[in-house]
Amino acid sequence: MLYLAKISRLFCTVNFRMRIEFGFSSTTVVPDVAGMTEIEAKTAIAGASLETVETVEENSDSVEKGVVIRTEETGRMQKNSGITLVVSAGAHLNLPDFVGKSFDECKAFLEQEGLVCNMETAFSSDYEKGTVLAQEPAPGTAMNDGDSVTLTVSVGEELTQMGDYVGMNAETARDAAKEAGFQVEIVEEYSDEVKKGRVISQQPAASATVKSGTKVRMIVSLGAEMVEVPDLIGMSEKEAKSALKKVGLKLGDTEKKYNDAKKGTVIAQGKDAGSKVKKDSKVSVTLSRGPEPESDSDDSDDNGSSGNSGSSGSGKKSSGSRKKSRSKKKSSGSKKKSSGSKKKSSGSKKKKKKKSGGKVVSW
Repeated sequence: MLYLAKISRLFCTVNFRMRIEFGFSSTTVVPDVAGMTEIEAKTAIAGASLETVETVEENSDSVEKGVVIRTEETGRMQKNSGITLVVSAGAHLNLPDFVGKSFDECKAFLEQEGLVCNMETAFSSDYEKGTVLAQEPAPGTAMNDGDSVTLTVSVGEELTQMGDYVGMNAETARDAAKEAGFQVEIVEEYSDEVKKGRVISQQPAASATVKSGTKVRMIVSLGAEMVEVPDLIGMSEKEAKSALKKVGLKLGDTEKKYNDAKKGTVIAQGKDAGSKVKKDSKVSVTLSRGPEPESDSDDSDDNGSSGNSGSSGSGKKSSGSRKKSRSKKKSSGSKKKSSGSKKKSSGSKKKKKKKSGGKVVSW
């Protein structure tokens, strides 16, 4: 019994020693390689009977780029185990502001910094074609290697075709133009041909190729322009013409009638004073010819008196002839002359009468 007990104790001691010797000899401690270069760290790991199976980079504001930050595994490991090295990729990149810069330059910068550059496009009137107009993430964002940045790049201004709005109702035309992306300017003008509220013309013309957001100028009809007819009564023809021209009207046909009003003045007008008519319309007038002349019977009486007066005059002429004859003592010749004068006087009594232009004229 005593012998068996001794054998048992000896076996336990040998086993313990074997376990210590053979157990520790199959494992190793992962070396501390922080602060080493990647090559130095791999050498140290290999010296500890371990193997570097992977190297990853990680941004660090305190560890210089290319220097080992740590190993993922620590402590005691079985020999020939794989170790992962974590190497510094340098400080974190704070994303710059790329807006307004060339896309090609921005892309080259991002790739150089280990970032992924994605591109989107959009029309723009503010940024030239090929220029960055937006970015995601925003400027100042801290980026790690392999992070993605999306840049929106201008493809220039969008071109479109101008619509045809002539003849449309102004409100409908304005809404349609705005919906198409155009700005609208409305200018109102009078028109005799286009109905009130309709588009007379537009600029740019329909079907023109224009930039998106272009302003279209629409001329909208106010209808025919109406003006007030002035009061022409009592004016001369020249004054009436001037008064009509002043308000945009014209003098039309003129008619003349006898009237007690001053000769040549307007006594009636074709369109009432104060009434509304289209601009450029004509207004006819009636002018006074002055008072109407006396009747034919009065003229005959006047002419009769004139005949008698003529006869009397002849008589006087005859008497004068007789006096002239006596003064020259040529009684014979004077009598003949007196006789001739009486015949002439008698002839003047027999003067005929003839009507001319409504008046009685002696001839």
